[in-house]
Amino acid sequence: MSDTRLIAIPAPQLAEAWPRVSHLFDVMAATCGGRQAVRDLVGLVVSGHAQLWASATDQEIIGTALTEIQSYPRQKDAHLFAAGGIGAKECISLIPHFEDWARDQGCAVLKVSGRDGWDRLLKPRGFERARVILEKHL
Repeated sequence: MSDTRLIAIPAPQLAEAWPRVSHLFDVMAATCGGRQAVRDLVGLVVSGHAQLWASATDQEIIGTALTEIQSYPRQKDAHLFAAGGIGAKECISLIPHFEDWARDQGCAVLKVSGRDGWDRLLKPRGFERARVILEKHL
């Protein structure tokens, strides 16, 4: 595989990028546990509440991810909350780019939410499990 790079896709460019990323929105929505459909994720990007990222080779876009800035009274956190398309190893290789972006935004923390497997993959990169979320479907 060619070198993978991370590209920000600003909301005004989403329509132009849509033919190359729409199928990856389906993948991201599938990982949201039914909480968000494709149109919800698109709405977050268009409204400016989420940032769209594409992982790309020289030939094509192979994955997408969404981040959001969460503001608290004492700090800001960056949250990577949806991703789809590329394998875990390629995704992990892009984490330093997300870290740099988060620092540039004035964030104190980069959070990644996802399945348990991310815990094992991200620990060697300095991430630690901070909280556990328990759910009961009603």
